Amino acid sequence: MQENKKKILESSIGIFAKKGIHQATLADIAAAAGISKGTLFYYYKSKGELLYDILDISTAEITDLITGVIQASNGQVSEGCHPCPLCPPGSI
Repeated sequence: MQENKKKILESSIGIFAKKGIHQATLADIAAAAGISKGTLFYYYKSKGELLYDILDISTAEITDLITGVIQASNGQVSEGCHPCPLCPPGSI
């Protein structure tokens, strides 16, 4: 990932957490990332595009983490697990 894009993504998560999505501005994010607004707009034209990337990357990371846990456990459920609506019938 390009260094500026990485700085933008990391800074935006902090700004969104601090100010909230609606109150945060792209100018706030650019300042936190230490880049110009023009550089930010080169990568993202809107907060929506930026949020999409954050969610896309986060979803991929979570999926990789869950896949790793499943592979490490050979698909076995631990003794502490309890039935839930997400588990297939008879899987526990």
